[in-house]
Amino acid sequence: MNTILGKFAYAARLVLVSTVAVWPMVGVTGDEGTRLYVLDCGYMDMEDWQGFQTFYGFSESAVAVPAQANPCFLIIHKGRSLLWDAGLADMTPSTPVQTEYGVKFSLKSKLLDQLSALNYPPRKIDYLALSHLHFDHIGNLEYFVNVKTLIQRDEWNAARQAGPNDIGYNKKFHSQLDDFTQLILLDNDLDVFGDGKVRIVRTPGHTPGHQSLLVHLKQYGSIVISGDAIHFLEELSTPAETPTNADSVEHNAALGQLIEMTRDANAELWIQHDPVQNKGRRYAPDFYE
Repeated sequence: MNTILGKFAYAARLVLVSTVAVWPMVGVTGDEGTRLYVLDCGYMDMEDWQGFQTFYGFSESAVAVPAQANPCFLIIHKGRSLLWDAGLADMTPSTPVQTEYGVKFSLKSKLLDQLSALNYPPRKIDYLALSHLHFDHIGNLEYFVNVKTLIQRDEWNAARQAGPNDIGYNKKFHSQLDDFTQLILLDNDLDVFGDGKVRIVRTPGHTPGHQSLLVHLKQYGSIVISGDAIHFLEELSTPAETPTNADSVEHNAALGQLIEMTRDANAELWIQHDPVQNKGRRYAPDFYE
């Protein structure tokens, strides 16, 4: 346990530096022409949400902002493309609205409009990779029925077997995958483009088949995108047992793995949902390369 806490402390220092003003430039490890775009895929306001402590394992007062940003990421590499996650559904209102989950959802820009503005509409996307199959990551699956879609086999099985009390899985959304023509089920990590620059990393625990993403960029350096292996920056300095994780032992191991990977790649750990980190990210049409 002390080893794990030591890794958390290291990552906390690394990420806290990264969130001041602008993101720093780190080692050159990528290829010319690789770009990463951050897309707005929604926002979840959790202020005064009664289920906060039950879901996250710590009180609302333990975090700077009780909310979850919900970005998606478009990676262009040597003329090919990967979209990471599909966010809240484009039908989500632009002004916050109370939902059945007890939190307020909003979406400033539709995913379809953002992709089209970048000249990468769904028909031009080569790969869709889903961190996991919780509703807030798969809200726009309908656009990608004919796109090569990468998920872990364990995640596919968990979603299909989920009962009504399995928080996060919503059959309304994940059942759309039944109609996908190029669903690719993974059993481990995947080097997406075959040259080590964009790699899916299996990180189970939050869900049985959760996965994260490692991206190497030439100028900016390496970025680890966490998915839901961690939700808030504060979890790095004060690890908590999250009751709603599928497996707490696997989750702790996966988070330790992410921190080691961040260190070994001289990378930044981007906590995908963290609302404070999110304010420091440059959104499309700006990009990282």
